[in-house]
Amino acid sequence: MTTAAGRNRYSRPMGAPRYLILGATGGPGLGTFLHLAREGAKVTGIGRNPQHVEVLNSFLRSRDLPGRVVQMDLWRPPPELADLVMQATVLVSASQANFATHCMQLPHRLERLVAVSSIRLYSRFPHPLIPPIAELRDLVENGPVSGVLLLTTMQTGGVGYNNLERLAQLARLSPVISLPFAAAEALVQPIHTDDVVHCIRRCLDQMPGSPVVALGGPVQLRYADLIRHVGAAVGRTVRTPTVPDSIVHLAATVLSSLPGGPGISAEELRRVAEDKVCDTAEMVRLFGIEPRPLQYEEPILDYHDAINRVFASLESSDAH
Repeated sequence: MTTAAGRNRYSRPMGAPRYLILGATGGPGLGTFLHLAREGAKVTGIGRNPQHVEVLNSFLRSRDLPGRVVQMDLWRPPPELADLVMQATVLVSASQANFATHCMQLPHRLERLVAVSSIRLYSRFPHPLIPPIAELRDLVENGPVSGVLLLTTMQTGGVGYNNLERLAQLARLSPVISLPFAAAEALVQPIHTDDVVHCIRRCLDQMPGSPVVALGGPVQLRYADLIRHVGAAVGRTVRTPTVPDSIVHLAATVLSSLPGGPGISAEELRRVAEDKVCDTAEMVRLFGIEPRPLQYEEPILDYHDAINRVFASLESSDAH
């Protein structure tokens, strides 16, 4: 358990920033929340899952860490959200883009906005999430508050993120995963959630000067190679023959109907055929980071154990 003296080591002076974290119970929001709590910051998190909120608050108490998490469904924001926004000076959004925009439209005293969203903003295919991301980008670029929007490629390794986990499910279901012709050659660039947290932390210390920064992993690889990589990680040799789109769409429909099968829509298959990559030179220059190698990690199903892994990762990162 962290002692009072240990916590004071990270304490901040009076007038320190007051943080509000959207999406604090998973992904990069969880890592950022725990980092700030370790520093003794004035931090409040918002999460939707009541069980996760309860477990995370219990974790904070067990380690004598400051901060709290509030359960809210931001799709139907309650009046209490306005109070939390008014109390904060820094907003960190690691959730849906429209949630951050909504908070910025409330009366506030915010001085800084750090938001994480998806590089799918640049997709050529329509998607309901693209307009909200574009609206948030415009707010960051032209709004009255100093802000930065971090656009990530495929995230891996975060609590609650299932991009590679779904591929592992597929690999366990079948040694053959057929792909549309274009999708097999499409490039992906997975980035570990811990690296996203690192970039958020650097933005909290000092804004990078660029309002929009793309974040990606260290390698660009074909989607077919990513599937084989994940398959090998779970002990399966997977072949990825290419077939016409119509056949793959039918197979995806069948798999989605199986108990425990991954849900993959026709729209997702079309987007898979796009390259989802970025030049990481700006990320490396601004945030002083060399993204970690791609490595599949089995998800931790127990949420308390997952929090412990994130917390241990923060301690290990700070030690180096």
